[in-house]
Amino acid sequence: MITNSLLHTITEKEKFIVSNIQQLYGGDINEVFHVSTSNGEKVIKLNSNTYLPHLFKREKEGLEALSSTHTFIIPQIEGWGEIENVTYLIMNYISSEAVTQDHWEFFSENLALLHQQTQEYFGFSNDNYIGSLPQINTPIYKNAIDFYRELRLIPQLQLAQQSGFTFKNADRFLKNLENLIPKEAPALIHGDLWNGNFIATTQNQIALIDPATHFGIREIDLAMMQLFGGFPDVVFKSYEEHFLLEKNWRERQPIFQLYFLLVHLNIFGSSYFPRCQEIISRFS
Repeated sequence: MITNSLLHTITEKEKFIVSNIQQLYGGDINEVFHVSTSNGEKVIKLNSNTYLPHLFKREKEGLEALSSTHTFIIPQIEGWGEIENVTYLIMNYISSEAVTQDHWEFFSENLALLHQQTQEYFGFSNDNYIGSLPQINTPIYKNAIDFYRELRLIPQLQLAQQSGFTFKNADRFLKNLENLIPKEAPALIHGDLWNGNFIATTQNQIALIDPATHFGIREIDLAMMQLFGGFPDVVFKSYEEHFLLEKNWRERQPIFQLYFLLVHLNIFGSSYFPRCQEIISRFS
């Protein structure tokens, strides 16, 4: 548990005067605070500097990559460092508003624009994190199938096996991916786009937070959006008006949801196992 005295030590180091501290909830990895200061409203995220090495440095890189596309409002990094065995990241606070139809239109159009940013290889400049687990981003694959199989699914399947989870037909499923995943170019994606990382804000704009940014398969973002809900169907229809998806994309969504379900299995345990096995069996 982080004490207010530590927060005051951090803000003194960063030359802020604090007037109010409020803890924010919704994530599972960091302690997060809304801090009112002499320099405006801030968000301060805190984590042990031994638990997840370079976590905030990797988050900073991901946020900067998203910001460079000028598609969404992205928190601006105002400070980061280490103090008393704790790493911290300071960003500007983004206020939220009730979501309107104009917000959804802005979101779908700009998500399509974000996904049109590309490069030659799948991956990213550095490995980062998906939740509290390492996400390998070595840019060695030009093929979406190889990237998703080798750098996304297999590491999570191996981690699950180390915890005693064994899946039937996993080898056949991995082979079948060759016939299931479309051959598209790498797309810059948020990488963890559930509705908790989406903020409707002023002037009908959308802010995105807490990314697992990389050049990946754009349907991964859409799959995460549908996994836990919160995004109406109009978003997906509007997205396709701006950036048409390969046919049968809705039928493929469980294949890409499997990555996130395996991550949840490896973090939270066995309740996610049946859903993972069902997807593997269905596409084997």
